[in-house]
Amino acid sequence: MRGLLTMLLAVSACTVVGCTQISAPIRPTADRSDNSALSGDQYSEVGGAVVRQEDVLTFPAFSTEKWVEFKEENMERIPPGTIFTAAFQGPGETYQCAPPMATPLVVFGTPEPSTCLWISKEGLVKGSCTCGMPGTCYDFSSQQPPVQMKLTTAYAPGSIRKEILYNGKSKDTIKMVYREFANDMARPAFYQDLSYDLSESKVIGFRGLVIEVLEATNTGIKYRFTKRSWI
Repeated sequence: MRGLLTMLLAVSACTVVGCTQISAPIRPTADRSDNSALSGDQYSEVGGAVVRQEDVLTFPAFSTEKWVEFKEENMERIPPGTIFTAAFQGPGETYQCAPPMATPLVVFGTPEPSTCLWISKEGLVKGSCTCGMPGTCYDFSSQQPPVQMKLTTAYAPGSIRKEILYNGKSKDTIKMVYREFANDMARPAFYQDLSYDLSESKVIGFRGLVIEVLEATNTGIKYRFTKRSWI
C-alpha cells in the first residue's frame, strides 16, 4: 500500500519559503453517547437498536467510490472503497490526507516523509503534498479530469460502539443480539445472541443495564430504561 502514492514532487516545490513549514495536524473529535440515559417510553423496530453506546474519536476522511486514475507519472490506480484520513491542514480550506498504511504513523506518531493527497473539504482532489509540509503541495488538478471523493469518517484506534438490536418475538420470548464494534467500526468485533422469556418477567437485564418491556411484537418493541449502565 505504500506504493499507492509515490509521485515525485517537482524540484521547484522545495525551493519555496514555505517548504519547511509544518502544517497543524488534524485533531480528532471526541464523541460519547448513550441512549440508555433517555427517560420515558422508547420504541425500536425489528432490526433497530434498543441500546446504542459510543465512545469514539473521529477524523474527517474521504473514500473512493470507483477506480481512480491519475495522469501524473508514478501515481497508481486507487481502488473503490479506499479511505484517506485527513492528517494535516492543507493550504486554505483543504486537507492533506494520508494514504491508508501511513495514517497511523502520520496521525499518532512522528511520520516518515510520505506523500499525502491534497483534497478540498468538499472532496475534490487538487494534487499532492509531502505530508505535513504545505509548501510542497503540487496542484495537478488542471492537468486531468476532476477527481471527486466522498466525505466520510475515520475512527481512531480505541474507538468503540456497543449496541443491542431487537430481533423479534416467538411466543413469549423476545430475541436480541448484542454487538461490539471497535477501532475502524467496519465489522463487529464481538456479538452475542440474547433471549428473554417475558412470561417469567417483563424486566430484563444485561451487564447491569435494566429494561422494562412494555410491549413486544414481531414488528417492534416498546420499553423504558429503569437502570442505566455502560455495557
